[in-house]
Amino acid sequence: MKLIIGLGNPGKKYDNTRHNIGFRIIDTLVDSIDAKFKRKWSFKYAAVSNKAIIIKPMTFMNLSGRAALEARNFFSATESLVVTDDIYLPLGVIRLRQKGSDGGHKGIRSIINIYGNDQFIRLRVGVGTVSSDDISSSDFQQRELSSYVLSRFTSEENETLDSSTTDCVDLLKTYIDSSFEETLKKYSQIKANKK
Repeated sequence: MKLIIGLGNPGKKYDNTRHNIGFRIIDTLVDSIDAKFKRKWSFKYAAVSNKAIIIKPMTFMNLSGRAALEARNFFSATESLVVTDDIYLPLGVIRLRQKGSDGGHKGIRSIINIYGNDQFIRLRVGVGTVSSDDISSSDFQQRELSSYVLSRFTSEENETLDSSTTDCVDLLKTYIDSSFEETLKKYSQIKANKK
C-alpha cells in the first residue's frame, strides 16, 4: 500500500496560501478520481482501491509527522510520497526526488523525525522564491518567512499553479498505478515539455 501525504494547515484561513499547495494538489487528485475524504484520528483520508491511501494531516504543518506515522501504521503502508511547497523553487516549478534532507521545511522535518529516516519520496512545488540572503537573516526567518508562506496566491499566480497542479495530479496517478521509476519517467516528460 502506498501512502500519499499532502502537507498543509487545516482551516479556511489557510486556504489558497503558499504553505497549503500540498492540500490543493491532493484535493484536486481526490476530486479527479471521484473519491471522498473521511476523517480518522489526526488526518483525513481517501482510499484508491487497494493501491494507495491519500491523506491530509489535520495536525498543522509542524506536526505533520504524527499524522503521517498514524496513517502509515494503520494502513500498513510500505512507502510514502509527500506533496509539499518549496520556497526555493520558482512559482509552479516541480521537483520529484526519492529522498533527501528537510530543506528547512518544518513539515518534512517532522516526518523525518517521526519516521526516523528520510526514505520517502518528495513532490515539491515552487511557491515563489525568497532570496538566500533574506533567508539567512534570522530577523527575516522569524517574521517574514512565516508571513510569506502563509500569504495567499494572486490570481495571476493561481493561473500558473493550475498548470502545475494538473502536472502533479498526472504524476500522482502514475505513481498510484505503477512504480517510482515510471513516475520519474513521466516527470522527465513533463520537464521536457516545459522547455
